[in-house]
Formats: sequence, C-alpha cells, structure tokens
Amino acid sequence: MNEGWVDIYKLQYERIAQHENQRLIFSNIVVVISTAILALFIKSTEELSIISNIWLAMILVFLNAVASIYIKKSRSWIKFHQNRARKILKASNPEIMKIYEDENKPDSDQDKERRPNLQIIMHLVIVFLGLAIIIISSITNVQN
Repeated sequence: MNEGWVDIYKLQYERIAQHENQRLIFSNIVVVISTAILALFIKSTEELSIISNIWLAMILVFLNAVASIYIKKSRSWIKFHQNRARKILKASNPEIMKIYEDENKPDSDQDKERRPNLQIIMHLVIVFLGLAIIIISSITNVQN
C-alpha cells in the first residue's frame, strides 16, 4: 500500500469519526434543550396557558424529530465512507482485505440495538414522556 492510498484510507475513517461525533453532539444538544423545556414546564406548570403548552409540545416534538432524522442520515454517510475505505483497501492491498473479509464480523445492518437506533429510541422516549407530562398537567390545570 503506497503512502497516498494509506492517507485516503485513513481519511475515510477520520470522516466516519467526525460523523459519529457530530451525531452525538447534535443528539446531546437536543436532549439538553428538551430537558430544559420540560424543566421550564414543570417549574411553571400553573403559570403557562394551554397555548404555551401546545408550543412547548410542538418544539419538543420538532427538535427530537430533527435529531432522529439527523441520526438516520449520518448513518448513511458513515456507511458510504466505510464502503469507500473497503474499496480502497481492496484495490491497494488485497491480502489485508482478505483478512477483513475472513473475519466473522456481525452485520451492523441486522443489529437492531446499534447506537443510532438506541439514540433514536431515546429521542422517542423523550417525546412521549414529555408529551405525557405536558398533556396530563394541562388536563389537571384545566380541571382545577
């Protein structure tokens, strides 16, 4: 493997790491904002109007939906860079590629509990719990 191919190969994995880090950072930012929204709601539940509750719920759903879409999209880019790295390795050093192909590596496409799926589930849980809190509190405030 000449030096140019090695650099291009490494670049693919650097890009994969960047996508994974960006996905995690974006997801964490949305979790923090969602938590702040719920904390604001819980702290001032009796002071907020129904319209305010609806807006908070819509913001919560929107942010977490965008995060879920971003997570899903980042996986396709990661797969793209992984495939490109495999092609580079296969073209430049077939012996090493043979070692990778002979490994009994689990198929991440079949793994339902892979990190991106778990992150998406976390965002769904935030949405459902948040909506449940907002709806239940709104109903009890209207009755009082």
